[in-house]
Amino acid sequence: MTRPTLLLVEDDDDLARMITIMLRKNVNVVHARNGQEALAVVQRGPLPTAIITDRAMPTMDGIQFVKELKKDPLFKRIPVMMLTAMGDTRSTVEGINAGVKHYVAKPFRSGDLISKVDKLIANSPIAPDEFATAPKAFKPPTQDAPSAFEEISAEALANLDEQLLALDLDMVEFEDIEVDFE
Repeated sequence: MTRPTLLLVEDDDDLARMITIMLRKNVNVVHARNGQEALAVVQRGPLPTAIITDRAMPTMDGIQFVKELKKDPLFKRIPVMMLTAMGDTRSTVEGINAGVKHYVAKPFRSGDLISKVDKLIANSPIAPDEFATAPKAFKPPTQDAPSAFEEISAEALANLDEQLLALDLDMVEFEDIEVDFE
């Protein structure tokens, strides 16, 4: 049986890596860094069983992404959870109105997130490996071959991932820290 796929749309690579570690026991996690990349992933197929998206991202934010996704009759079936630091009532209502099924505020408990993702996947109408019937005109962003620095960084992060997986984190808290790697 094919495992369900979760599309994680998050511009913070460290947070994306941590969420991937938390969820990878139950789902295949595919990562996109903004709404534009996420649309390309969805349009290439197979369709993700569910999507978690951040709200504030460059290029295309989470609200814009969900609105674009919900315009297509095939893609609008994919259940979406918004995971964001913008937990005020107005932001929540805006997310729900855009088509988000669940709105989760940061910081969050890892067990709560895993439970909500499990429910989102269990209630999804998307079958694992379901493909879009027609490719869209959207062109996915191109990526250059990784540099030596990126390869070394990826290896170091993989080692860190294994160490983090060995830990059983119950409470995950985030601070407003901005890091620019460019």
